[in-house]
This record gives sequence, C-alpha cells and structure tokens, in this order.
Amino acid sequence: MDTPPDTDDLRHPGHGTEGGDARGEGWKLVAQTLAAIVLVGGSVALAGHFYGPALRSLALAFVRHFGLGGFFLGTFLADGFHFPIAPQFYLLAVVSSGGDPIVPLAVICTASIAAGHVAYRVGGTLTRFAFFRRLLARSRGRVDRLFARYGIWAIAVGSVTPVPYSVLCYLSGLYRVDYRLFSLLTLLRIPRLLFFYFLFRWGLRL
Repeated sequence: MDTPPDTDDLRHPGHGTEGGDARGEGWKLVAQTLAAIVLVGGSVALAGHFYGPALRSLALAFVRHFGLGGFFLGTFLADGFHFPIAPQFYLLAVVSSGGDPIVPLAVICTASIAAGHVAYRVGGTLTRFAFFRRLLARSRGRVDRLFARYGIWAIAVGSVTPVPYSVLCYLSGLYRVDYRLFSLLTLLRIPRLLFFYFLFRWGLRL
C-alpha cells in the first residue's frame, strides 16, 4: 500500500497539500452528503407510501426472529467489516416495527462504535485480503485528502460524509492516529445514526 501521511501532517491540518484542491474536495463531500440525504429521504418516503405494510411486516419479522442481538451483530459487521447490509437497514427496521426505539437505537449505536474500534485495531491485518485491499483502494485517495486537509479531525469530518465509516477507521489505525482522540471522535457516529433514524421516521410518515 502507499505510504501514509506523515505524522506531522496529521497534527497540522493543511500541511503538505494544495489549498484549492482540499477546499474543492470539501465542497464535493458537502454536495455528496446533501445529495445522499435527499436520495435516501425521498426513497424512504416513496417506499413508505407504496410498500408501508410490507415494510412493517418485514421489520416485525426481523425483530421477532433476531431481536436486539440481530441489530447488534448486523451493525457490527457492517461498520467493522463493511458487510453489505448497511446500518441504515436496521434503523429502518426500528422505525418500521413501530416499537419503542430507545433500546434498539442504543444497541445499534453501541455496535457501530465498537465496530469502529475493532476496525482501528485490525486494519493492518485485513489488508492481507484482496477484498479489503480493493475497498481501501477505492476510498483511500479521498480519505488521504481529508487527513491532509484536516489532520486528525478528518475522523470528525468523515463521520458525517459519505466516506465509508469502516474505511475511515481502518486508515486511522494504519496511520496511527492517537487512540484516545480517535475514541472521542468516533462518538460523532452517534449523531449521524440518529439523524438517519429521524430521517426515516419522517420519510415513512409522508
């Protein structure tokens, strides 16, 4: 794999990168984030309008068969090992099931944070596998530009953008970002998950 950013670059955001390129990347990420919100919100609204009863039946079946353990395991695999079923599926299941959301949301958020810590620790090991090497190769350029522009705060910026959460955590470990600061910044994952929960709830009520 390519050489990671210099440690000094992570301490001093903007060091060693072209300002225009970094600003352009930042605006691009903002546009992608807004587009993703509109797309997801619109899709959920349409799904709720046309398939509301089916979504509720599916959500109730998932909760009945897998329960909180299913929410935890599914989210953990998605955010720790880039499992193809994203955490948003489980958030949608929480909304569609119509039950009390507090405990399921707490489970999903806890699983996501735990998965990020595991990804931080095992990123170097996973690069031995072709799938994960390809995954990192697809997103590494974007994440490297975030680190070059924002330093260690790239974790905070990336947590609210379309950058895959698992990739962000893998590279944080590979780049030896301070673990204590990483632990604090990964908590920003929680507002993003809650935002999607409320977006889904709003979409299904349209």
